[in-house]
Amino acid sequence: MRAIFCFKAGGNDRSKSARPYDLQTPIPLRNILVAIAIPLTACSATPQHRAEHPDVTAPPAQAQPSSVSAPAVETPSAGPATVLERQATTEAESTETSEEAHAGHPPECHAQGNLCLPAPQVVDRLCRAAHVSTAIRLFAKNSPMTRGYVRMREVDAVNLRGGPVGDTRLTFAEEVLILAQHGGEGEIQVSGMGGYDVLRWDGTCATLSTDELVMRVPAPPRHAPFAWNYIDDGIQAALLQDEAIRSAQATQRKRCRGMSNSQRSASCREAAERLNERIVVAVRTGMDLPLPDYTP
Repeated sequence: MRAIFCFKAGGNDRSKSARPYDLQTPIPLRNILVAIAIPLTACSATPQHRAEHPDVTAPPAQAQPSSVSAPAVETPSAGPATVLERQATTEAESTETSEEAHAGHPPECHAQGNLCLPAPQVVDRLCRAAHVSTAIRLFAKNSPMTRGYVRMREVDAVNLRGGPVGDTRLTFAEEVLILAQHGGEGEIQVSGMGGYDVLRWDGTCATLSTDELVMRVPAPPRHAPFAWNYIDDGIQAALLQDEAIRSAQATQRKRCRGMSNSQRSASCREAAERLNERIVVAVRTGMDLPLPDYTP
């Protein structure tokens, strides 16, 4: 028998609305099923909760996640060490390469007949641009490279390798370094004659025919003019240790102040030539110079 409660319309008695079922009131079947389903759902969720938060007393099978996660813990710690090792190896290799490159300056000699020539790839890099400091270093007294001298009164500066050329023509007895020989044994001769690629003191390359060059100096050797401002700072500092060069450079700076190359006065040109001569004499007599910034 169900208990029926009647409420007065518009009543405000909240205690009645919150009153529980009477002990003798039959409970509907739907409420019984809901009451049974809730504990079952809670029981089925328990394993998932334990898997996410394993207890100390968990079965041995649950130790598998820890074994899987172990490499993940070791990998980050090994990563930086591996990167550092690789960086150290790379730095060591670059240092060795740099030392080898410096040790090979002047470039290694490749014999071609009686000539000591640099490797072809070195010649290509040298002749792509003008490097005054590199040329000064290569003209050193202990350089093994073969020297040549212009035998004609004047020769136009032509660089068949496509790089820049000097501002002046080659003149009689100008000293050059032979970089490559054309039309030699096993090579095709151009226009029926051989020739040479040479390096000048100003750092540019020129191409000369066989009859424009001799291997013995015909007169006191000359040099192509070069600009002090284009010399590397390190080599400038070493050159200024020489009193004659230091004095000539001070004079050149005073006379050429505020002048461009195209606006130089006769006095400025004379001071620049005197500075060139002092540098060439010091290099030819064995002055010790540091390595240039650019090494081909």
